[in-house]
Amino acid sequence: MIETTPQASKHSPVIIIVLAILSIFPPLATDMYLSAFGDIQSYLNAPDGALELSLSVFFLGLCAGQLLFGPLIDRFGRKGPLMLGAGLFCIATVLLLLTRSTEMFITLRFVQALGACGGMVVGRAVVSDLYEGHEAARKTGPVRGWSKTYAKPVAVTTRPGMAQNGGLLS
Repeated sequence: MIETTPQASKHSPVIIIVLAILSIFPPLATDMYLSAFGDIQSYLNAPDGALELSLSVFFLGLCAGQLLFGPLIDRFGRKGPLMLGAGLFCIATVLLLLTRSTEMFITLRFVQALGACGGMVVGRAVVSDLYEGHEAARKTGPVRGWSKTYAKPVAVTTRPGMAQNGGLLS
């Protein structure tokens, strides 16, 4: 069995923490807004089913993002596509808070998912670059587990505070 490279062993705690934080983007972007469907629908004056479409479009964006970021990281390295993804995610998130159009909301959810996917794809690639075999699987586990462990509690605890204050969209 091949163990880690010296470079991977030296930097692994920091790298795993950064990858775990990046992997939180997709679950956080879905879990935080699911419980606010009714409020968002009222705010946007959206027809029934429009926000459900935004969730489907988000998952479509995650799929498209994998097809987009895979070749990008192979061609341009890890850092540039990662910054592109994080930038897309942040810009789309801010614009989502400002939009008053259902159609723009749905479009921005797609863009947000593309950006969120950057961290997922780059994270997997970095783990594959630094580790092999069983060690790669052991390092990927905490990244996935961390996002599942911390994204939902943050989303659940943030939502009641948003509702009491009139929401972020008010």
